[in-house]
Amino acid sequence: MLGHQGVLTPAVGGGRWLGERQRLVPWGDVAGDLQAGERPWPGSLPDPLPSAVFAEGVPVAVLDDDGDMIAVDARGEPTAMPTVIELGGRRRGIRTWAGPWPVIEREWDPARARRAHRFQMVDDAQGAWLLVCEEGVWQIEGRYD
Repeated sequence: MLGHQGVLTPAVGGGRWLGERQRLVPWGDVAGDLQAGERPWPGSLPDPLPSAVFAEGVPVAVLDDDGDMIAVDARGEPTAMPTVIELGGRRRGIRTWAGPWPVIEREWDPARARRAHRFQMVDDAQGAWLLVCEEGVWQIEGRYD
């Protein structure tokens, strides 16, 4: 009644972005191409992965002490020390952070090229986040529980 694609099970595949690594495989099928997850993916996130992955990035602001938005410069360094995460109108102090780690894709194809930087941040409420800064725009890619 439902057809071959009617019942799907989640599986992990290869990719640089967490959303790309999530695959839905028809029930009973062998996830043959998912072995690509075992191959090296330059720029992919190593384990442990965030427990919550957002299909679409959640907008967030990362600010310095003066309340100015932080970006990543041409050398891949933050323009200032991140001290505040603003999410949904609520501000949270940043206790610790790591990064940036660049993710550079398809530089040879101007239409599909992508350059972003990942950060891991822990806020003052002990929330751990995987953030991405791309062209000065910040989004949450995942949350560690």
